[in-house]
Amino acid sequence: MAISVEEALRLIREDAVPLGNEAVSLEHLLGRVLAEDLAADRPFPPYDRIMMDGVALNADAFEAGQRIFPVQEFQPAGMSPVTLQSPDHCIEIATGASLPVGCNAVVMYEQLNIKDDAAHILCDDIKHGQHIHPQGSDRKQGDIIVPRGGICGAAEIGVAATVGKSTVTVVRQPRIVFVTTGDELVDVDITPAPHQIRKSNAYALGALFGFPTSVSHLPDDRGKLSQFFEAASTDFDVIVLCGAVSKGKRDFVPEVLSELGATQVFHGVHQRPGKPMWFGRLGDTRIFGLPGNPVSTFLCGLRYLHAWIGRAQGIPPSVQTARLAEAVTFEPALTYFLQVKLQDGKAIPVPGRGSGDHANLVDADGFLELPADRNHFTIGERFPVHPYRRQSL
Repeated sequence: MAISVEEALRLIREDAVPLGNEAVSLEHLLGRVLAEDLAADRPFPPYDRIMMDGVALNADAFEAGQRIFPVQEFQPAGMSPVTLQSPDHCIEIATGASLPVGCNAVVMYEQLNIKDDAAHILCDDIKHGQHIHPQGSDRKQGDIIVPRGGICGAAEIGVAATVGKSTVTVVRQPRIVFVTTGDELVDVDITPAPHQIRKSNAYALGALFGFPTSVSHLPDDRGKLSQFFEAASTDFDVIVLCGAVSKGKRDFVPEVLSELGATQVFHGVHQRPGKPMWFGRLGDTRIFGLPGNPVSTFLCGLRYLHAWIGRAQGIPPSVQTARLAEAVTFEPALTYFLQVKLQDGKAIPVPGRGSGDHANLVDADGFLELPADRNHFTIGERFPVHPYRRQSL
């Protein structure tokens, strides 16, 4: 018996279990979920850091009327801080260097002129501490910079490197195999006969998630399906089937899983596309049985498999919305996932030719989720949207 989209999502999220942790190197940290805090191993910045190329000096001498400061020496970045030998001298300094001992201000080159080994100050005012990034002013030693549960992007990876983490503990990603079914499917590098099509669903789904997955194919054969499920359920956390879950004569998946003792959580969701979706468990392995039509497969992976993975990795769900750019009428009492182009926060419907129109996915940016309790949706109304392009909104 089919259930609502909301009920399906609730059951899927409740089913998601923690996957454990693993350590990865910085090179493999992008997109991973932290299982540990990234804390400052020392103050940020670790010393009084020079922010401008110029000269470091004692501002008290300037306030006393001095305008010409002999240059004692040059201190580049990476050198231990030198000591100002006389308050009426200065030290030529580089951005990123440590503040010399005895100095309390920096004058940038644009406000001085160096002539005859002396800095001639051209500005009228020098403030104590100017162009100096004080030690520990950003973070103190021990401060948590990125808490566990955060998703690692370029900034987080930079922090991990800064605090000396060559390896970082992250939540393990699920081991997933995407399985296409059907005797009409041939390999990508094969020229198909007129009655055949190339396998594509598994590759599209795998690309949605951005981490390594496996791809397999099964014919419409009960024995081979059974053998595959028994073996795969020991090797993978999740099996995702593309096809063979509806009511056709050769849609064997639900029956085969039942014979193997699998637990069916639900079969069928009140939605379009993707109504025949199946979800359940075989041992500790979760199984998503997605309809075989490419738009249905893509939508169900985006909406449901994404929700399971997010929950299993401890990522809180987030909801994006967009305003409908055109009036839409949809008569069946089903949740309608409308393909849309997203532009300036608006969802522009992209007409297609049903759930088999694979090419239409290229024209759209995401799916607008229209509720099942209505038939008419007006311009300007805001609804949940599920983008599958990062630059969409």
